[in-house]
Amino acid sequence: MTNPDIQAPPDLHVSGLWIYPLKSAAGIAVSTSTLTDRGLVQDRRWMLIDSQGEAITQREAPTLRLVTPVLHASGLTFTAPGMGQLTVEQAPDGAPVQATMWKHPIAVVAAPTSASDWFSAYLHRQCTLVYQPDSSHRFRGPPVNGTRLNLSDGNPVHLISEASLADLNTRLTAPVDARRFRPNIVVRGTAAYAEDYWRRIRIGGIEFKVVESCGRCSIINVDEQGRGTGTVLKALASYRRWGNAVPFGQHLEYQQHGRLGVGDRIEVLETGDTPNPTG
Repeated sequence: MTNPDIQAPPDLHVSGLWIYPLKSAAGIAVSTSTLTDRGLVQDRRWMLIDSQGEAITQREAPTLRLVTPVLHASGLTFTAPGMGQLTVEQAPDGAPVQATMWKHPIAVVAAPTSASDWFSAYLHRQCTLVYQPDSSHRFRGPPVNGTRLNLSDGNPVHLISEASLADLNTRLTAPVDARRFRPNIVVRGTAAYAEDYWRRIRIGGIEFKVVESCGRCSIINVDEQGRGTGTVLKALASYRRWGNAVPFGQHLEYQQHGRLGVGDRIEVLETGDTPNPTG
């Protein structure tokens, strides 16, 4: 793997910010957001679980891609093809539920039964809509000094670059946009794959540690119609396979909280001579 030009040009900045209130559903583009103790505010605090309590994602339910959330003052409204609107209150006071993700337990609370019935009807399978309350604590690493998590797979913030996406699109018959990769932060102004070598960056006034590259899975194959095409992961693997992993984008962690916004300048504080490990 050759090392691209990893020095950050002066115009390196945030070109997009995204949150995903419901794990594996469509995202919401925002112009500003607040970085909390567990990722961007309202990012991945809801998810669906099956009858065994296991998280449901686009891996096994690709039509989740078509569920669209809209935030409003008191809660969240969902729409999906063939369904009426569903509105739920933010931070529901539901019954405690024990869920699991990657075999690890997560304390969540249940949304009203009517909400779970709505998603069960849409997905044609029994499921329960749950919410991660502030009292539920997940960590990347040991709880004493680990990074607190929302309901993301394993890291609180995910970043990709426009240049890397543009390079991938030269290898695809049908180009894809950033939404395929479900980033929180999209950056503009760097060389393709320069982010593979970043170790520490500053966005606005907040410093981030670049933990690892994101090993991609079949979710990036799910198209705008909620169908798994198989083409994007195959194209990426044709030139980005590192051992058993196919990396694209970077996972970040941080200690500071504060505001992020589209247009924020990005400073690369530290780089390495080898690509980041893939997780």
